[in-house]
Amino acid sequence: MRLCRSLPTVIGGQVFFGRTALQVADTQAAGVPAASAERGEKVGYRSIARAPMMCEGEVIGLIAVHSAEPGGLSEKQMALLTTFASQAVIAIQNARLFREIQEKGAQLEVANKHKSEFLANIPTSCERR
Repeated sequence: MRLCRSLPTVIGGQVFFGRTALQVADTQAAGVPAASAERGEKVGYRSIARAPMMCEGEVIGLIAVHSAEPGGLSEKQMALLTTFASQAVIAIQNARLFREIQEKGAQLEVANKHKSEFLANIPTSCERR
């Protein structure tokens, strides 16, 4: 996977590469990456909170919360956002496992059908006489 070099200069990139939740109480405040401030102004949000979705030590996505008003989330709310990110990863893994089980079940049905057809065509000892 090729990543854009500018990712670490935006909040999402910092969360992705830092592998930790991050929030910005006011995107128009000094020190906020210019790209994040511009996007916030364009889209219409003033505060951002993001948490990484981690699977086996790798970031597979981000969960983001934006607000039109400046102001950060509480510590408890950030912990909840991080929990949501973890739960989303579990849901994604469960969906993948469910799909794999369905595919394996379908393969077993086909194999069982072929086995039954094969056995039906084998002459029994009574038929050989």
